[in-house]
Amino acid sequence: MTTPVRHPRRLTLGRGVIDAHDIAGSPDRRPLVLLHEGLGSKDLWRDLDVDLAAATGRRVVAFSRHGYGRSAVVPEPREVDYLHREGQDVLPAVLAGLGVADPVLVGHSDGASIALIAVGSGAVAAAGVAVMAPHVIVEDVTVEGVVAARGSHRPGLPGV
Repeated sequence: MTTPVRHPRRLTLGRGVIDAHDIAGSPDRRPLVLLHEGLGSKDLWRDLDVDLAAATGRRVVAFSRHGYGRSAVVPEPREVDYLHREGQDVLPAVLAGLGVADPVLVGHSDGASIALIAVGSGAVAAAGVAVMAPHVIVEDVTVEGVVAARGSHRPGLPGV
């Protein structure tokens, strides 16, 4: 069996370039789109995209949102509604720009929240959603953890 191959993709949207990986798969199967957590990027999925493509025969797309990984830097702090903006404005634009239709969204943490918002608001028509640790409420311990992480090791981490 051959190992699926990642194809780098660059997409320019309102805030600048989005860095993505795209693995080809069967056109008869719904594509999988991986949405990363709030302190990560597409690269923190490691080889999950390759493993999923090999196991399912599906197209798998992973991308880093603006301000993360090798996507365009976003200098201003995030607004309180940034997850909604990502789910209702940015994700639909990324999917359209990469030619992804009727995907299965696979999200972790912030990415899971974005997936739920995108589908729940009707901004994205998805075949399915798989979420891990979505933020459906904001707890003080989460805010404290983000503030601590912001000052510890990640210069330029988006503000809260």
